[in-house]
Amino acid sequence: MKMRAVRGQIPRMRARISHAILGATLAALVAVGPGDLRAENRVASNLSLYTDDDATDVVTSVTRVSADPWEGGTVEASYLIDIISSASVDLVSSATQRFDENRHALGAAVTHAMDGMSFNANYGYSRENDYDGHGFGAGAVFEVAERNATLGVSYALELSQIGRADDPTFDESLVTHAIDLNGTQILTPWLVASGGYALGLQSGYLAKPYRYAQLYRSGVANNQGMEGALDVGQLFQAGSGVPEVHPDFRMRNALYAGLKAHIVKETAVEFRYRFYFDNWSLTGHTAEVLGHLGWNENFGARLRYRFYGQGAASFYQFIYDTPQRYMTRDRELSPLTSHLVGLKLFARAEDLGFLSALGITAKADLFRYDYSDFPALPTRQGFVLETGVEAVF
Repeated sequence: MKMRAVRGQIPRMRARISHAILGATLAALVAVGPGDLRAENRVASNLSLYTDDDATDVVTSVTRVSADPWEGGTVEASYLIDIISSASVDLVSSATQRFDENRHALGAAVTHAMDGMSFNANYGYSRENDYDGHGFGAGAVFEVAERNATLGVSYALELSQIGRADDPTFDESLVTHAIDLNGTQILTPWLVASGGYALGLQSGYLAKPYRYAQLYRSGVANNQGMEGALDVGQLFQAGSGVPEVHPDFRMRNALYAGLKAHIVKETAVEFRYRFYFDNWSLTGHTAEVLGHLGWNENFGARLRYRFYGQGAASFYQFIYDTPQRYMTRDRELSPLTSHLVGLKLFARAEDLGFLSALGITAKADLFRYDYSDFPALPTRQGFVLETGVEAVF
């Protein structure tokens, strides 16, 4: 749920790639049960490439180091760098040129597990030329019902300072609170259910400093009409750009559930569903199916397909005929649907001399977005490639 002052609109997929920033370590620790925390020291590195046909490329590198300095305790440190290059239609239509910039993020986390319980806390810092963010998080996971179920809770606070490149007078702030309640339940020896609720509260500057809403000049709309023969380029020329204005408060809600069925020892099928709604009248549905295929404990693959569809925020319009209190031309607040298919391969070898284990992963995702009310970019498609290696001592 990262809201940053990146020029234009770095797409939704790219935001997911770089979500290993503030709070990502916490999310990973809460996702596993206390029984999964092992007394091992690890060094891991991941490299990913995002590219799409909207002239946006992102290279992300994440390095994580963890150790177990006491019984039941794990400490972790991470470093992330994003190398971003974009000439998105959002930039061009807002009279902003292509930009290239880097983002750096540091993270630290500590976890302690004991007697069917796990507690964790983390801190993260993210910086780029127009953004500074500090994140704090804490969470806990409890095994209940004779270890047939888990209950988890987490809280995160993010303090963001948003600027605008080459404008020292622009200085805005954003405060984000995130709460997650989740649980798992073993239904049968081969079937596990999961679910939860996530709440996000954001207050402060929620617009993008580089984006402009499009407003018709007086008389143009009456003479041409919204359904006239003007193409997208003529619309921009006929109208004028005004800085977008968003409400300064957003309440985000998500209900999610899943089922995982173990067919044989190393093979499983998983179904996930998520319903999202907020006070901007935006609703969204995510449905995902995953196939976990294991040849044995050390070699396997994961296949997945995900569908996402959403309506529009109440104040979104591609073109405004009169000024409004809130105005945005953010395509991520417009009606859209998306499809993603992906393949992930993993291999693991054990007892390699001074290494307890060495793991290698490779992943490829293909995606397509369709925007039914954004003529400047009706579709967006691209891919994400990722590779990773993890050494266990």
